[in-house]
Amino acid sequence: MEQRTNETLPPEWYISIDAPDIRDYRYEVTFGSIEPLSDHLPFPVIDIQNQGAKASTRMACGQFALAHVINAQNRIRAAADKTDYIPRDASREWSRLAQKNSTILTEGTTLQSNLADAVSHEAVTGYAVVQTREEIEHALAHQRYIYTGSASGDWKAVRDTKRYKVRRDGKFVGHIIAVGSYTDEWVLAINSYGPRNGIFFIDWQTFLNHFYTKYAICDARDERAFAQYREAIGKRGR
Repeated sequence: MEQRTNETLPPEWYISIDAPDIRDYRYEVTFGSIEPLSDHLPFPVIDIQNQGAKASTRMACGQFALAHVINAQNRIRAAADKTDYIPRDASREWSRLAQKNSTILTEGTTLQSNLADAVSHEAVTGYAVVQTREEIEHALAHQRYIYTGSASGDWKAVRDTKRYKVRRDGKFVGHIIAVGSYTDEWVLAINSYGPRNGIFFIDWQTFLNHFYTKYAICDARDERAFAQYREAIGKRGR
């Protein structure tokens, strides 16, 4: 996939998405193996936060997508620890960032700046770049959800059909999303435009070819929680 940076996007782009960083870690398939598709765990039940509910969050898709990932992992940990689940409020995080840097209200944020901020506030332990289908499947099978974006999506079609399509007019409209699961044909994406438009599907070839740097969100604190979550899901399925 050709990586586009902000400097090479056409002038129509209105949100920063990807500024590849040479310091990014490459994902390593070291934690277990890829489970058969029939045993793959679903994305945990989450409350999809609605970015479109307020005009002030028009550019905040990066924070909303990241909140979906963090909240899913927090829910798993809370269930394993038998503690209360405390959700991350994307609107509040966006306001915090805007107070520090008001230019993001018109220019948006990058994947990398959002992730670096989350690490600095201990919302996530780390993140690593996934490039191949094998790496993506392995990450998702172990609840290392994917954080990525695209500037070539027909987002109206996504709303109407729940399927990602590449724009035909060549216009670049950036958007950041989370990916929480997969099947043999699709990856399952979590959107931030309200519950009705919160879930859509991307076929594998399109996902690999038309999305920017894909980051697996790693949280080493969750390995015990993930194991208990798997055991609970297994018992429920019997």
